Amino acid sequence: MDVVNKVVFKQMTWIPNEIPKSELVLFSMIDRVENHLSWLRRLKEIVQPNGLLVVYCKQAKWTSKKLQENFEKIFYLIKESCLMGDDCLSIWKMKSSYAAEYL
Repeated sequence: MDVVNKVVFKQMTWIPNEIPKSELVLFSMIDRVENHLSWLRRLKEIVQPNGLLVVYCKQAKWTSKKLQENFEKIFYLIKESCLMGDDCLSIWKMKSSYAAEYL
């Protein structure tokens, strides 16, 4: 099966309770929302156990160091890369210990 046929893109202004958990979540609007911490706390609800979370931020306002403060019990950092200028991309994986205890 073609990988492209397995991808579903959703653009949301909030995370509804009905959205299913996904193997990969791309969060690319952290620098455009007013309630940053609320979004960060809810991301764990839509990532499957051992799933990946990719956070993209412009102007390096949300580096992995800053995100770690919110993710330390739930996700661990796989990689962080700087892109075109100050843009930052970090890849996180849900901790199996968190998934086993809370999911």
